[in-house]
Amino acid sequence: MITALQEFMEACVQDELIQPLCMAVESDLRVHVHYVLIQHRSPPNPKSATGPARGAMTVPTHILRLPPLRIVQRELDIRRAVQTYLEQRFYEATTVALHDWKTYGEMAALASDKYGLELVDSHLPMGSLDTSVDVL
Repeated sequence: MITALQEFMEACVQDELIQPLCMAVESDLRVHVHYVLIQHRSPPNPKSATGPARGAMTVPTHILRLPPLRIVQRELDIRRAVQTYLEQRFYEATTVALHDWKTYGEMAALASDKYGLELVDSHLPMGSLDTSVDVL
């Protein structure tokens, strides 16, 4: 019984809290970085609520500062879940388009500045391998 309850609770938290939070953080980072790249403007203050993301969904940053939640004999670290999601998304996107490595690096740096999320470096080559076969 506890196992079914635990799975249900984790699925609810994942679907209703973590997944929307992950997508909101990623969307905010994309809007901020692409605003600078497309508009060729100086970057707005990443810690202010005004700027390119005005009108977009605001990210509830207080949730990222919560300690790990205890759900039926298990701990759930929301902050770590968001970090893992972003690391995976940036890695996958970089492997598809190696020429965008700099953009995702800037997004990772912004995630650190704005949300305090320390993302692990993907260790992918910076750019493509034009002189030989691309091993990725």
